[in-house]
Amino acid sequence: MTKTVESAKVVAANIEALNRGKLNAEERVALVEVYRPVTEVLLDELDAIYAFATLPLPPKQREAFDLAHLISAESSYAYKMLVLEKTGKLIAFGTKRALLIPIYRILTNQLALMVQSYKTYHPVPTGVWQEASALYLFAEEQGFAKDIADAETKSCIADIYHEMLMLSLADPYRLMYREVDRVLDLLHQNRGLIEFRTSTEGIDPAKAFVIAFDADSAPKPLVQGTRPPPGNVMRLIDPTKLVDRLQQRLKSASNNINAATAAKSRASHDMNDLMARLIRLWGDPPKRQFRRNPADTGVALCAGIKAISYLRSWP
Repeated sequence: MTKTVESAKVVAANIEALNRGKLNAEERVALVEVYRPVTEVLLDELDAIYAFATLPLPPKQREAFDLAHLISAESSYAYKMLVLEKTGKLIAFGTKRALLIPIYRILTNQLALMVQSYKTYHPVPTGVWQEASALYLFAEEQGFAKDIADAETKSCIADIYHEMLMLSLADPYRLMYREVDRVLDLLHQNRGLIEFRTSTEGIDPAKAFVIAFDADSAPKPLVQGTRPPPGNVMRLIDPTKLVDRLQQRLKSASNNINAATAAKSRASHDMNDLMARLIRLWGDPPKRQFRRNPADTGVALCAGIKAISYLRSWP
């Protein structure tokens, strides 16, 4: 643990120095790209320290979480500066397409920030949703949102943004041990099934969600009585194809269950249970409208018989 934390401190400090140094944007990004394989390993190792610790996070685990947040945020800054520089000089032919990889890197780092927050019950950092939505919308308007940005994973900007949306709609703060990672795995395996729409024509409005591209807010269910997200640039999210695919997979898994497989794999049971919950969350959103309203109410945490007795004695 100590070696990982110390290494993360050094890398975070170096990336911070690069972001604040007098370099042109392309040189800065080139240097951050050199660090990227290292930061990916460090983020995995830091995740193993803080993601499954008791809450509130003990000091060492909180330090690991803060470092992971810092590395992800600082890594995205270098690409943001390049995007800002390039979008100010779009006269040159082909410059727009040069933003494919920088925007992809920004979104992957912002997805990492979201995942870190969900795993530790922290709020998603302010501005992340607004930046991610604006970048996706820009890429879509310029025609490269679905172009392959990562040759190894064959993923694109749209894939990462869709993962952000659907993970946020999976009730992420209620997901159990390692389930955030499993949801992402399912989304990786079923890419290209999310559709954006500008009207409810041809879809069931009760099974759709809405995102405001010009607001710093997560998507919400499109149900009667739910306050729409702030913003003027709205788009409907239609997960019907994804839900259908998960239903087919769950049905196939249920039909193939036998004594041998049931005894062999508890993991299969857990995955089937998760898929069933995701089908309900993504395919029947009205049931969640009362759980998703923000609230300022307090909660009392207690453990043990004495603590429970004390709590019950409150007026």
